[in-house]
Amino acid sequence: MFYIYFLLIFIPFLTSLICLPILIVFAKRKNLFDIPVGDRLKIHKFPTPHIGGWAMIFSLVVGFTFFYLYKGAIDWKIYKIIFAAAVIFSLGLWDDLNWKHYLKNQPVKKLFLLIFCSLAAAAILINAGVKIGFLPGYFF
Repeated sequence: MFYIYFLLIFIPFLTSLICLPILIVFAKRKNLFDIPVGDRLKIHKFPTPHIGGWAMIFSLVVGFTFFYLYKGAIDWKIYKIIFAAAVIFSLGLWDDLNWKHYLKNQPVKKLFLLIFCSLAAAAILINAGVKIGFLPGYFF
């Protein structure tokens, strides 16, 4: 039984480990990098690919697919968790594509979207029955 839980962690890890180098090569070919030169808000010093989130979301879907195949039944909670992750992923992707430079920033709009998407993802997770169990007290 322990090996199943190990595989539930190892398979998404292995998936992201395989996907990341492929996505880096793709980003180099298509020039999908965030260039920090001339932007005082950038914390990285070297060009960083925009598409790293794709490996994370793909690994999540692969992990939940393995879980589905192991369990053998559709669990709607899994779809809700994937949908909540897709909301946050979409916000990150939109942020990467629209605000590449500090001169294009619209801080009020960005703050609103960050708060709205975070609350939407939290509401989806609460609806799915996800609880925070490692903090003291009872949350949701």
